[in-house]
Amino acid sequence: MKNKIMNLIAIILLIACPNIINAQSKSNAAIKKPAIAIEKTIIPDGIGMKKDILEDRVKSKVLLDIDEKSAMLISDGIESIDATKQAIVALEQNKINMAIDYIGIALGKLETVAIRSPKMKDIPISRIVRTDDLDTDLGAIKTIKQNISKALDNNKFHKARLALESLMSEVRIETTHIPIGKYPEHLKKALIYIENNQLDVAKSNLGTLLNTLTVSKENISLPCMRAEVLIEEALNLPKNHSDLIANIKLLLLSAQNQINIAYELGQIEKIDYENISKKINSTSKSMGTNKFTFEANNIINTIQQAKNKYNEISF
Repeated sequence: MKNKIMNLIAIILLIACPNIINAQSKSNAAIKKPAIAIEKTIIPDGIGMKKDILEDRVKSKVLLDIDEKSAMLISDGIESIDATKQAIVALEQNKINMAIDYIGIALGKLETVAIRSPKMKDIPISRIVRTDDLDTDLGAIKTIKQNISKALDNNKFHKARLALESLMSEVRIETTHIPIGKYPEHLKKALIYIENNQLDVAKSNLGTLLNTLTVSKENISLPCMRAEVLIEEALNLPKNHSDLIANIKLLLLSAQNQINIAYELGQIEKIDYENISKKINSTSKSMGTNKFTFEANNIINTIQQAKNKYNEISF
């Protein structure tokens, strides 16, 4: 009898209180839900142009940028470094007069630069270019960032560092400079040491001098470069192109996707991201009108400004 009463109570509870079970079920589901949800982002199917053509044009733009910077390298500065190295070799061979001549050449080259460019503080003499390209989508980037947060929370800094290294999509340019204020002064000191027959000190001074060269670093955002190329393609499509409007719309959507990636990678500031996104949205509405060319060029200029701030801003 007791068992029948208990069974009856259980049946009544099941019929009368289904919400209790549903609430408990929802509570369990909430517990299992991940702490950080990845928001859905519209990623276009295709990019509006062939990917290999896109990458070739991006590469050409990067090389053009590097070539323009390399044109600033000063041959007189390069020759002064070579002369300094030759002076060290001459001192090692006890060829005093030859060492003095080489130091004189180095000084002369630097003085020429100082006269021609009196405001220059550092003379660029060499450049190294490195590229790290991230070929993935926005969702994957957000997942990696979540993994980095988890690794840091668990004090696993090595895992966070490795994950951070995978989030690079940029060209890094390292330029070596001669500090024009210090270099000539140390060359003159080396001459005094030689005159005082302190050859080892002079040689050591010149060796130390070569270590005073400074290195500056610049970064070029590859997603921003891709966005520029995609919008340029939208501008240059022939008027008789089949499905012109649809293709321009796809190119603008692809450019927006690249800007989303640049922002997610910390390559542009939020204010610039919002400004560019707003302009892309406005331009997509002006397709087929006289405003389109002006607005599309305006987007490119805005992206370039945001891209150029990459080395200067602190997020």
